[in-house]
Amino acid sequence: MKEEEILTTLNLPKESWTLRTFPFNQLVKQLTLPQRKLFQERIVARGIRILATISERNTNILKYESKKEKYEEIILFQIKVNQLSKVKDIYKTLASVMPYPLIIIFNCEDRYKIIMSEHEKTDKGYLRVTNILETTETENLNTYLSLANLDALDKTSFRTFYLDMMAKFVAAESKEKYDASIEDNKVELLELVMKLDKEIQKLVNKAKKEPQLNRRIEYQLKANKLKEERAKYLTKEES
Repeated sequence: MKEEEILTTLNLPKESWTLRTFPFNQLVKQLTLPQRKLFQERIVARGIRILATISERNTNILKYESKKEKYEEIILFQIKVNQLSKVKDIYKTLASVMPYPLIIIFNCEDRYKIIMSEHEKTDKGYLRVTNILETTETENLNTYLSLANLDALDKTSFRTFYLDMMAKFVAAESKEKYDASIEDNKVELLELVMKLDKEIQKLVNKAKKEPQLNRRIEYQLKANKLKEERAKYLTKEES
């Protein structure tokens, strides 16, 4: 999707549109050598784009601050990468040096991932990432963005706005991947389901390669048990 299409689909006001390249030379001074290497190896040249700066001024949504949390503005990035592995590390790094919550759309050719996170304030004025939402690779970015457009979100404050957007992406992910819903669209439950998915796939792969019948059956039974556990967190929608 083009940048303008992303912003239009999210129904963000034009006053919030930024559409400029992030000055990497300002960021690099705050990074460790491994972090610099990660950015240089994974992100294409001039690939960090600020799409929008969502603020009280351009949305009339109220700021939020408590002892543990702070939501003054929200920054929407699109980052073009040469592969979608390790994008969570890129998100964590960028989030650690920014004072605002981030929404990052990672793009590799025609495939996308969206990452957001719950967070807490630090003593230095930055934010510490806690629960992370990382969607699986998709070519259907529009499906995710349409669910999380401005009109569909809780605009009581920037906290409710941001967390509701995360919940909408959880709903899109569970629908897209499992054709089901997850209780209260909780990020931690989606993360658990995705972890179970990986364990199931490992057991299935082992079963395929195992020449001994009894061992193959053992792997299949373990995989089936994990599938039953995964099903507890997924609610199939009635047709």
